[in-house]
Amino acid sequence: MDYRQLADQMARDIESGRLQPGEQLPPQRRYAWDRGIAVSTASRAYAELVRRGLAMGEVGRGTFVRAKMSPMSWPGMLADSPTLVDLERVWPILPAQSRMIADCLRSLLRDTSLDALQTLAIPEGDAAQRAIVARFLGRNTWLPQADAVVFAGSGRQAIGACLAAVAKPGDRVGFETLTYPMAKAMALQLGLVPVPIEMDEHGMSPAALEAAHATQKLAAIYVQPTLHNPTSRTMPAARRIEMAKLLETTGLIAIEDGVYSYLEAQAPPPLAAFAPNRVLFIESLSKRVAPGMSVGMMVLPPPLHDAVVMSLRARAVAPNGLALAAVCRLIADGLVDELAEQKRGDATARVRVATEMLSSLRVRAPTCGYHVWVDLDEPWRAETFVAACVRRGIALTAAAAFSVSRASPNAVRIALATPPLPTLRAALAAVAQIAASGPDAPATE
Repeated sequence: MDYRQLADQMARDIESGRLQPGEQLPPQRRYAWDRGIAVSTASRAYAELVRRGLAMGEVGRGTFVRAKMSPMSWPGMLADSPTLVDLERVWPILPAQSRMIADCLRSLLRDTSLDALQTLAIPEGDAAQRAIVARFLGRNTWLPQADAVVFAGSGRQAIGACLAAVAKPGDRVGFETLTYPMAKAMALQLGLVPVPIEMDEHGMSPAALEAAHATQKLAAIYVQPTLHNPTSRTMPAARRIEMAKLLETTGLIAIEDGVYSYLEAQAPPPLAAFAPNRVLFIESLSKRVAPGMSVGMMVLPPPLHDAVVMSLRARAVAPNGLALAAVCRLIADGLVDELAEQKRGDATARVRVATEMLSSLRVRAPTCGYHVWVDLDEPWRAETFVAACVRRGIALTAAAAFSVSRASPNAVRIALATPPLPTLRAALAAVAQIAASGPDAPATE
């Protein structure tokens, strides 16, 4: 039987409820034996479930059915709710922002012919759009040139296009040992080899990067210097300077993801400011505004500009005209900066709630951010902890989802952005209670 058919069968069992969120799947060898198939086929079926987001697992710990979420429903009674409190996704949307955006977009449609917006934009946009975005992306002493700005349909598409432009199938690309899962997935889809680069309290280690490159050449690295996802670490200026020097001496290219940088008002300039000819800088409004406003914005070094534009065209991921015009209007009218200021206040309040409610746990939290990192103590394992939280109606993410290597820390990421504050407080209190009770405690009280 084809591994995809096996994955389809398990997916139907998950959808029907025969396999429950948090339930552990049989070991792959036993699953293969029971069905008279090769272990490699079972392994590919399990990997397909993980790829679809229906399961999560790690070598040596097992594979577990992942939580299904209903993000538009916010339960008051967590333990008895048929839905899950979403502590998994980082989608910060403020209650009043829809009205604010609607007012801005109405003015755009009054001022601009809709006929002119119903087309695909070219990756370079137009001169006015590039100038607006260049001013918007500038921070501290970094003022990117307008001609260096190009656009994609989303930040994710920008990452994929940049990876495809700087590396070819079989090339090795360095990632922090824990990284944005979609970036790693795109690298794998392109036939690239993700290489884990060790981190310390300041982010990616230059010494570890240099050693990995010396062992076998890397084509590029993907890095998140500001409010790293999932650990929330921010790379200080001295480390950025050290990384920039290493990029220059090795000839490595860095793809810098700045999607969370708006939450760190006092963060150093981006890595691109220290190595402008070696860094492709990527931003989007998916966090500053909303996932539906996610035009990808890039600042490219002149030597790589044409290669990335060609990659964007070949992958057909240029933004549509209406989306690009809307994003530029939101920026030009000051709405994006206003929302960012409000979200910094909201994120600061949510981190305070998290550090208060999780004070008994080992929490790494920024002053202002929309996720925290929790290191678990034995006898908890990350997957069994996530499963226990699912049984209490709470969805969060095990470290394995972010791991570039086969091993991962015994930790979870808790996203803070989505639930209303009272629900967030109640959910975090339940998480702390679960952690204190241990994995052998009853599933419900």
